[in-house]
Amino acid sequence: MIRQERNPQNIGERNLLWDKEIMPRIAFNFNLHEKSKALQEYKDFYLHQKEQEDYEPEYDLDWMPVVLRLWLHPNHSLDNWVAILRSMFNVHGWDGMEGTVQSSFGFLIDVGSHNYTDYPADLTDGYFMGAEQKLVDFFVNHLGEIIKTECGEESYQSFLQQKEKKWRTNSGRDWINKTININRVCCFLIPQYVRQFHQIDESFYTHNKHKKIRVIEYLYNICHYNEFCANPPEIEHDVTREIHNRPDRVQARQEFIDQLYHELETQELADYLAHWWQITKTSRSLTEAQKRAEPVFKEPEPEPAEIPETPKERMLRERAERETQKSDPRKARRKARRKAKRKLV
Repeated sequence: MIRQERNPQNIGERNLLWDKEIMPRIAFNFNLHEKSKALQEYKDFYLHQKEQEDYEPEYDLDWMPVVLRLWLHPNHSLDNWVAILRSMFNVHGWDGMEGTVQSSFGFLIDVGSHNYTDYPADLTDGYFMGAEQKLVDFFVNHLGEIIKTECGEESYQSFLQQKEKKWRTNSGRDWINKTININRVCCFLIPQYVRQFHQIDESFYTHNKHKKIRVIEYLYNICHYNEFCANPPEIEHDVTREIHNRPDRVQARQEFIDQLYHELETQELADYLAHWWQITKTSRSLTEAQKRAEPVFKEPEPEPAEIPETPKERMLRERAERETQKSDPRKARRKARRKAKRKLV
């Protein structure tokens, strides 16, 4: 259930949307007064793609987070976003761009997934007003290739390490009991959330038992979500039950859980994680699941390989079989009966 992206091209419509929706978002997150110079500069860029007066892209680092530069630009095509980032990396390289890229990644995940009930704007359509899926796709599937092409393999590997670290600290484990808006960024990051669990081997959880307990609880809650979805154990402190149980929120949360369940069923999980997933699916309580998952998972012992028989071993085996046949009393009796019949004849 994804709402339509709101990105009008008409200058009049963009001006109205700025005043009603976009300006309150930026002012809130960056603590800016609505008449501040900084906010006016954001508006000039949104309406006219006008940069700061003293901004020189050849020398200055970007004066706004990359994620906002992409979102506030009227052209949301992939080609345009790729061109914007390539030109910036070409000038500043990875060393100059690393900070703004990582902060933008964090902004996209953190701000795009929160529920602000005290927000001065309606977040029903998500913080980025329907552009969430495009932005996630760009940061997850295209940004790395741009860095690799423009800055080299070493910079690309650095970006990947930082990205995986961000998954681990923003895994969405706390979101399944909370109010999920339509177009929340977390809804488009589900494959990454699942993958981040098994990029750490089981020894990590052996030495961090409290994290293993949380993962088991997380998996159990996904399996048994429908048992408490209407009245979850906890909701955000600033969200009323009435807001939490609104039909659109209930549906968005259920879709989020359904996607998580599907991803866990279809992704190729690490052996120990697949073992935990099966335990949580078949346990009657969280306590039972934690107890069953407590032993360290061990892979089944491989069957011993069949060693081919040597000629000497075959000769000895055949000799032993002949000796066995000679000493078999049933065969001896059959042999005596055949001999007796020949004499009668």
